[in-house]
Amino acid sequence: MLLLTVIIIIGLLTIINILKLQYNQNKTIIDQNEVLIEILDKLSGEEEVRETDE
Repeated sequence: MLLLTVIIIIGLLTIINILKLQYNQNKTIIDQNEVLIEILDKLSGEEEVRETDE
């Protein structure tokens, strides 16, 4: 029973760490996209270069 509990706790910690890594990776991609949008804004000379879904 104790072994099962330890295995479950290790599994949950592993899942939490994987989710943290995915979150950080997504945040990095979003930050990179923001930088690219700013660069496109400067290159185009316009204030906003964002396409809307409208």
